[in-house]
Amino acid sequence: MNILRINTVLKLNLILVSFLLSFCACKKDKGSTTECNSENPVKDTIVANFEFKGISYVAMNYSITESNITPLLNVKCNWISQMPFAHGYINSPQLEFAQSSIWWGETYEGVKVTAALAKEKGIKTMLKPQIWISGSYTGAFTLSNEADWQTWETNYQKYILGYAHLADSIGIEMFCIGTELKLVVQNRPIYWNKLIDSIRTFYDGKLIY
Repeated sequence: MNILRINTVLKLNLILVSFLLSFCACKKDKGSTTECNSENPVKDTIVANFEFKGISYVAMNYSITESNITPLLNVKCNWISQMPFAHGYINSPQLEFAQSSIWWGETYEGVKVTAALAKEKGIKTMLKPQIWISGSYTGAFTLSNEADWQTWETNYQKYILGYAHLADSIGIEMFCIGTELKLVVQNRPIYWNKLIDSIRTFYDGKLIY
């Protein structure tokens, strides 16, 4: 199942790249009446040059080797996003992220090995810990009272800081502090500012949301 998901991601990226290159090739010089179509192709092709040519690298439930990373070079990939997941629940401050209960690729060891293999191929890593909310979209997650918010914030900070320290210790180039948490960000902006400040005391790589 995971191999299928990775192949799907690779195919989607190839489709996107093909579309962008086709679009860029449809160039019309100033004052020209040249139309972009198959019967009258443009001679001067513009090649898109993106700094980030990234792929979401779905975690495996087994250890990987160089052979799992090498195919990424076929699509000119220069970044991967590793996405360990914590599990949350609707209207609950509980978060589950014990290293013993997640797949190998999501563990600290799995992230470390994957990032090292990628770096050997000249591929950089963004570490993007996320939350999977059972039965709901993560962006709709919210809580109804201050006690629950404080409990959730403590749990999330422990979860995020664990991976942030890992990113710092192995030289991961980019770290994402949160994903799709729309209502949490809107309702608790001070918390996020403090979280950023905490991470910046030790991690000096690229930091994004």
